[in-house]
Amino acid sequence: MNHYAVRWKTLLVVSLLALGFVSFAAAAQEKTVLRVMDWKLNETGATQAWFQYVKERFEAEHPGVVVEYHPMPWSEAYRDQLVTSSIAGVPPDVVSLSIIWANDLYRAGVLMPLNDYVAKDPDVGPEAMIPATQVYNQWEGVIFGITHTMDENVLFYDIDALEEVGLSADPYAIQSWDDMITYARRLTVYDDAGNVVRAGYEPDFWDTAFTSWLTANGGSFYNATLTGPAFHDEAGRQTLQFLHDLRNVYRVTGGDTPMSVMNGTAAMVTSGNWAAYTAQQQRPDLNFNMTSFPAGPNGVQRGTTVWGNMYSIPVNAANPDLAWEFIRWYTSLEGNLEMLKFLDYIASPRLDFYQTDEWRAVAAEYHWAPRVPEIAIVGGTFAFLRNTEFMNQAFRPYLMQAYLGNMPVETALEQAARIVERLLAE
Repeated sequence: MNHYAVRWKTLLVVSLLALGFVSFAAAAQEKTVLRVMDWKLNETGATQAWFQYVKERFEAEHPGVVVEYHPMPWSEAYRDQLVTSSIAGVPPDVVSLSIIWANDLYRAGVLMPLNDYVAKDPDVGPEAMIPATQVYNQWEGVIFGITHTMDENVLFYDIDALEEVGLSADPYAIQSWDDMITYARRLTVYDDAGNVVRAGYEPDFWDTAFTSWLTANGGSFYNATLTGPAFHDEAGRQTLQFLHDLRNVYRVTGGDTPMSVMNGTAAMVTSGNWAAYTAQQQRPDLNFNMTSFPAGPNGVQRGTTVWGNMYSIPVNAANPDLAWEFIRWYTSLEGNLEMLKFLDYIASPRLDFYQTDEWRAVAAEYHWAPRVPEIAIVGGTFAFLRNTEFMNQAFRPYLMQAYLGNMPVETALEQAARIVERLLAE
């Protein structure tokens, strides 16, 4: 029995004993109930309105069907609930999945292959989507998820902060890592004691900050077949050293104090395309823009990290064909354009979305919006395989420690790569 089967069978037993089985109750006895599980259902008033629209539309187009939503917060418990309900034989019909769970769930036998459905509806298949989003929803030729949202890391910055010190705020003004250092140093503000009170750049050193700068330096987290690490080469060494130096040599970060553009304690940060939505909600006065990461000494073009969460169908779902109909419309061009009316958040993974009049209207209204597809095209891969183990066993004890200045960069990369290689071989 392979690693994935042992791991998930253990989790199933523990979940059932510790949590008890939570069944999905039928909404109407004589109707077909389509059960949809998603962590975004009640995220905001806007998302509630959007999902209510989806429910009413789907029910109107499918008489006799009731869409029953099952919200759960994004957490390990969300994943565990799916596994628990699957072993009990009553999973949701449609489940939204994070990229850090989907591959493991498929390889454990929890998710249905969708190739036959995609063959009939290629309009929502891999060819319709931004390429960088498609590494996460398939494995060895099997498609097990349809991408419904695109996320990307961005260099998010305060335009006014740049212009106040005489720096160009053009999204492509920072063309190299030397330029980045110059900008960050000019933008950093210290108090009389020498403490940083406004970071020139705050990396928010998640694993995605490392992979974003790594991609811009011509590197890759994984090898071409996703069977081993590739970040422990010269491109990776330069990347980790660069991040280390920003913190410990140039002192342009918040150090041990996280800083943010949103509250004025940072001029530039590593963030995501979601930051535009957040800024408009929380800081409507903020004059901001975003861009990709400038090419490093080993790179030939700009880069970032791009990913895409997905909708999947569990193998023992009660209504797989109806589930597919829900997913097909939700991820279609029509579905993406309808979503735009409800959610002021640019996150479509579809290539054709960015060729529509509706998109052009948004791009004309918001100066930051055209950056979203431009950034996506230069995207590299998130450290998604065995992510929880990677974060706990490799990122925090090694890569993070090198960033903090507590370990030589070369040692950290070698140790982290050894652990990733082992994890991917299990």
